[in-house]
Formats: sequence, structure tokens, C-alpha cells
Amino acid sequence: MISTSINNFWNAQINETNNFTFIFGSNTVKCGTFSADYISPFVSKMRQADPTIDTFFASKEGKLADIFQSLITNLKLTITEKNIKNVFHLAKYLGNTELLSQINIMVDCKITIENGISILKEQEILNHSKLNDTIKFVASHFCDFDRDSLLSLGIDMLSLILSSPSLRLVNEDQLYVFVSKAIEKNQIFSSLLEYVHFEFLNDENCDDYLMNVSLDNINKVMWQGIVKKFMNPNDIPYSNNNSRFIKQEFIEIPPSYTNDFDGIFNYLNKKCNDNCLFRGLVKVTSSTRGKGSIENIVSKDHTNFWTSANKEDNYIAFNFAPLKVSINAYSLLTFDYGPNDFHMKSWILEGSNNNDKWTKIDLVVNDEYLNGPRKFHTYVVSKESIPFTYIRLKLYGPNHFGSYFMAIKGFELFGKIYQ
Repeated sequence: MISTSINNFWNAQINETNNFTFIFGSNTVKCGTFSADYISPFVSKMRQADPTIDTFFASKEGKLADIFQSLITNLKLTITEKNIKNVFHLAKYLGNTELLSQINIMVDCKITIENGISILKEQEILNHSKLNDTIKFVASHFCDFDRDSLLSLGIDMLSLILSSPSLRLVNEDQLYVFVSKAIEKNQIFSSLLEYVHFEFLNDENCDDYLMNVSLDNINKVMWQGIVKKFMNPNDIPYSNNNSRFIKQEFIEIPPSYTNDFDGIFNYLNKKCNDNCLFRGLVKVTSSTRGKGSIENIVSKDHTNFWTSANKEDNYIAFNFAPLKVSINAYSLLTFDYGPNDFHMKSWILEGSNNNDKWTKIDLVVNDEYLNGPRKFHTYVVSKESIPFTYIRLKLYGPNHFGSYFMAIKGFELFGKIYQ
């Protein structure tokens, strides 16, 4: 909001007769000829040609009369988001370059997070030449703007922002939550779901999306995203490799093929100067408990082991929140019993971001590397996973003994840790 004034040019106000009339539709505003000449260059030129002219048809828009009356009476005018369009039209009809200059200053100023939304609104009203540049700015800084401020732009402008190639997000879930909250306020925002890339949503938001989107409203682009997600989710490139998303900081820990277990768990152990499971930096759960402490399996000395009870589908699950990890390899170490004992034979390594829907990272069936005492092997996954909050190691069949005990002496993960 700015104020523009004509005081600098009218320091010596004179008493003059209101003998000139400006017409705005069915409304009229009277002022003196000196005022009329000054405030409207168009009038000035007309009166230079014919000094007897005492009427000027300014516009058919009667609502401009009040703004003009304020300018004549107060010798200044405050330009706001609400009146900028009318002031712009008034300035054009009057040929008042001072007003037009003030408006240009207002909408041409440096765009920041603080003024970005208001500038965008003003430029939209005026169909300003820099409108596209401002849309790009807001799209590229989407994460920095308050949700209510963005929603105040309306459906058409939001569509331009969300469809902009300059749009940058933390992740796709951020956009889906934004659109969902918008729809809760007004169903008109439902069309914005078109700009959500379904294939990048986490499992929880995928379910919510499918429950709330009508089949009649799913277009070709939306359908393609759904197909990608369910046909082969691990083939979807993680968002950190996509220019649509802001690159997240991560720590990369490459696979180790020696029995040193210097991976993600060991890194976190060093971070807390202790066992990260004991300290609660990573939380661990299991489907059943047998012998030993489950926390021992991530200790580098591997002096103890852990076993589950004898039950199908046994698993160990790790919760890394608030961190996330992407996995490209993992290592396992067996306990001290001989061949054909409780050593795992078939298992699946999975990831999740809601501890409910799980995505396969790796599947091993009828493995022989671990059939024996203190056997060690590093398994490389076919493609690095997307980042997950939860990682689960789950039996996929009986062990080498033919039972469903899950016995482990060491477990380590490799890949990236996202802050």
C-alpha cells in the first residue's frame, strides 16, 4: 500500500470556482479549471485548443467518481490491492502519468516472500508485463509462503503457479496436503489435484488420494501417475533427483563388503556415542521375542545375538524418524550355530513412510550365503530405494532348519541418511 500525493505540485492552493465538470457514467465531479488542467493532461491539451471547454467525459465507470473526488478533495490518494485496478483505469482515462508512475513503482518493486503475494495480485489485476516473472518467483518459493496467503490468490492463479515449471517442493506430499486443506475450505479447489504427481506420494497419502478423488475427475495425466505408482514403484526416481523438488541434504554411506559393519547404524552409534537403539535415536520393534537383546544386532562388536519366537512372518522393524534413509545395500551376520540351523534362508527387506503400507526394497529366496556359523554377506539391492522412515526385515519362508525362528547376530544398512 502506498500513498501518492499532488501536494508537491500544488503547494499554493488557490481558491477557484468549481466550473469544470468530469463525467463518470451517471456521476459527475466538479472542480476548478486549474485543478482540471493539472490533474488531467488530456483536459489541459483540450483547453489549450479551446479554453471554453468546461466538461470532460472521463469514463463510463461511475465507481471511479469517488476515487477522483478523493484525489481532488484531499490532494492525495492511497493505492491498495482493493483499489489499484480502479486507480489504474482512472489514471489512464485522465492521462495522469504521475499516478501511473506510482502504480508502476508499486508493482515493479523487488519481489520478496513478504510482498510476493500482494504484488502478484496487483500485477494480475493490471495484467502487468512482469506477471509471468512473479508467478515463477512464487512457484519457486512455494514452500516459503503461508497457505492462507496462497489460497487468497484464487483458483486460476493457483493453477498457473502449480503448473509452472518453476514450482519447487520439499516433496509431493507437501503439495497434496496443501491441496487437501484447500478442498476442505472450498470444493472449487478440487481441480488442483491435477497438479499433484501421484507417483511421488507416500503410501498414506496415496490411499487418501484414491479415497477422495472421484473417478470422473481423473484425467489422463492423473491416471498415468497412478499407473506408475502401482506398476513398479521402485522404478520411480526419488524426488532428490527431480528438479521439481528441493534437493535435501543427506549423508551418504557406501556399501562395505568386509565384515566391518561400517554403515548407517554404525554412523548413528557414533553420533550418540552409544548403541543408537539403546539411546532411542532409532526405535526398534519385532513381531515376537525369543532370546537375547534385539539392540545387540547393530553393535559393531557382535558379541551377542538375538532370536525371535517360532512364528511365520517374523520381522524386525526400525523407525528412523525424524530421519529418513534410502537403502542401496545391507549386511547380515549369522549367529554361532552350525549349518542347517536357525539361519535365515528367505526374507524381504521393506520400507515405509507410515508403518502401514510397505514397499519392497529387496527379496531373497533360498539364500545359501548365511547357512553356517558367523557367516557374513553384503546384499546389493537392484535399485536404491526412495527415502523411508521405517525399514523392516521380514521372513519370507522357513529358515535353514525348516522352522520360523529368526536368528541374527549382526545387521547393517547402507545408503543415504536424510536429515
